[in-house]
Amino acid sequence: MITVEYVESILNTLLQRNLSFQINKKVIKQGKLVLFSVKDYYITFFIKVGSLQKKYEVPYPFNVIHSKLNNNRKVVFDYNVDVLAPINSDLYLKLKNTTTKTSKLCNVKLDIIEESK
Repeated sequence: MITVEYVESILNTLLQRNLSFQINKKVIKQGKLVLFSVKDYYITFFIKVGSLQKKYEVPYPFNVIHSKLNNNRKVVFDYNVDVLAPINSDLYLKLKNTTTKTSKLCNVKLDIIEESK
């Protein structure tokens, strides 16, 4: 089980870095991470793009994977239902049936990749 402290410690390593937020290798957001906040069930990223500061809010992930990719950090926020319950269980089937495609983060992985300068 992931804790808020664990997620915050990982995100602290990404502050003031140029990041790319990707789903299925498609860039969703891009810019320098200025600040982030964790409140209730959401993580809000404040990203500087040029001279503008934009806000990107995502739900708290089911799982977080942290790794290094060619000296750049990579964080994966996993929103797949199978992380919560084993695939062959009744809970998995109930979650799968009740999950609607209301969010583009439903049953996907959000990759947060540090970009080289």
